[in-house]
Amino acid sequence: ASDMNFDEVQLFNRVVNNTATTTTEYRISILDNAGGVVTSQIVTPDGTNYDSSLNFAGATGRAVLIEETNQAEFLAFSEVRVFGAAAVPEPASVILSLLAVPLFLRRRR
Repeated sequence: ASDMNFDEVQLFNRVVNNTATTTTEYRISILDNAGGVVTSQIVTPDGTNYDSSLNFAGATGRAVLIEETNQAEFLAFSEVRVFGAAAVPEPASVILSLLAVPLFLRRRR
């Protein structure tokens, strides 16, 4: 896995009939390749709306960590989506691009 430039993290909670879960606060962190925190945000859900879209534009890292800040509570997310782009192209994609350039130039003539 390579580093990526993060844009947004979306979380969708598993809530039954709009009843509140026990989650009152959790932290979302972007981690570097050594597991260190690059940046983080604390989320405090509002009422029974536990779906969140968090802006992490400008953060570059390797992974996303979601953790409960109160160890007596639990997290119950049904889906987590992370948006962004690779910070540096994978070596294999660079090599394939270089191989494709002569074919592209030959077809244009």
